[in-house]
Amino acid sequence: MSAHNREESGPLSAKPWQPVDGSQAYHTDASPPTAALKGRFNRHLINTFILSWAFFGIFVAFSTVQNLESSLLPDNMGQYSLASLYAAFCFSALFLATPVTSALPVRLSLIIGGACYLPLIAANLYPRWGTVIPSAVIVGLGAGILWAAQGTYLTAACANYATSVQQPVKSAMGLFNGMFFCIFQGTQIVGNALSSVILMYGGKNKKEARLVLFVTFLVIASGGVALFLLLGKEETQEQKQNNLAKARGDEEALLAQKKTSPITAVFHNLGRVAKLLLDPKLFLMIPSMFYSGMEQSFVFSDFTTDVIQPAKGVNWIGFVLVAFGACDAVGSVIMGKLGDKFSKTLYLLVGFLCHISVFAFLVIFFRIKGKDDALDYMGDHIWILFVLSGVLGVADSCWTTFPPVIASVLFIDNTEAAFSHVKFWQALGSVCVFVWSGHLALETKIFIYTGVLTVQVLCVCILHFGFHSIDEKEHRVEYESVGGDAVRKPAPINQ
Repeated sequence: MSAHNREESGPLSAKPWQPVDGSQAYHTDASPPTAALKGRFNRHLINTFILSWAFFGIFVAFSTVQNLESSLLPDNMGQYSLASLYAAFCFSALFLATPVTSALPVRLSLIIGGACYLPLIAANLYPRWGTVIPSAVIVGLGAGILWAAQGTYLTAACANYATSVQQPVKSAMGLFNGMFFCIFQGTQIVGNALSSVILMYGGKNKKEARLVLFVTFLVIASGGVALFLLLGKEETQEQKQNNLAKARGDEEALLAQKKTSPITAVFHNLGRVAKLLLDPKLFLMIPSMFYSGMEQSFVFSDFTTDVIQPAKGVNWIGFVLVAFGACDAVGSVIMGKLGDKFSKTLYLLVGFLCHISVFAFLVIFFRIKGKDDALDYMGDHIWILFVLSGVLGVADSCWTTFPPVIASVLFIDNTEAAFSHVKFWQALGSVCVFVWSGHLALETKIFIYTGVLTVQVLCVCILHFGFHSIDEKEHRVEYESVGGDAVRKPAPINQ
């Protein structure tokens, strides 16, 4: 799920003991890691490298199919399939991901979650309501599992690496997340370019080209899932806590952990999610989470169907969206550094200006020239489409990064529940867009997006100036040594 996927490393599956804000780990009363552990640190980097390329293979295929779904499938089938997908993802994020990833080894969870993406790609070889909708639901259910397992595995690899080389956790988080997303962000660029090349030159006619396209993507995605088999084991902090309890002979703690079933875990998580709704800080963040899902779905549904396809044809959708992916990737890096150095309010300012400029241009340009003449003009001056796509990419880099970053600041002691809210409201925003996409005029949809954008900016301003600053404050995480491994102490540090 590319739309909602880049903030997802760590956040979706984060636990209260995880330093999700990337703050420095202070080792107190702990012996240094053993020399043997130092010699193993390359294994963690290799595992992350394999994980990154596995996701690259899956999402090169899936992200591109998602981009084309609304344009290639008839009778709004594409929009309804994506609405079904994100509705299933809402359910999975709240009810399915936690018990599955708790009950199964993380590598097996990755394989199961990744394999769920294959049916939708295959369904496009024989697109019917009875094949596309069920396969979209399977993707949505698997997406929650995949991203929860990804967060768990990447966080474990990062923590183990930091321990082995005696580096601050903050620097290790930057290295591992940077490696993963540097590779992952290339999915939009490579996948979109590949789709346009195949649709233009992949067959003697459109039907044959589509067959080549989806068979190619099915093979690539299957290869990505197969890469999960090469992953090495990464011991999580929860497993280290178990080892600590065993080393201390704490039978009561071990018995309590055994009694915690996956079903108990999911109901415990739901209780914390519901309780968080009473927090005014979360209430003020909901419009931002909701808009984050809406704006990315606008690109993959409305922008492709109502602008690119009628202006230049379906074959050019991939090429135009390469600009979106490239600017999205570069914007994520630049905005992340600027937001850390200056203020998180830069996400609001840049994201708001980018989207308002695109929305205003489309409405005014279509009214002045008339929609048909405006689209013909864009087709003749294709650079306009590339510029619009690039600006939307910069905006997306702000809005998809902003909610999880702020959630990690505001709810540092309740991260799992907070990120469940992030994923739920993002998915719900996507569902709304895909449901109404085929029934409303583009101008009407733009007015809706502008209204929600304005409301969410106002809510964040009220939050920032009236309740809690959205700029990150450092938290310390204390560790102790267990057999040479650094393990998070159960008791929190009072600031």
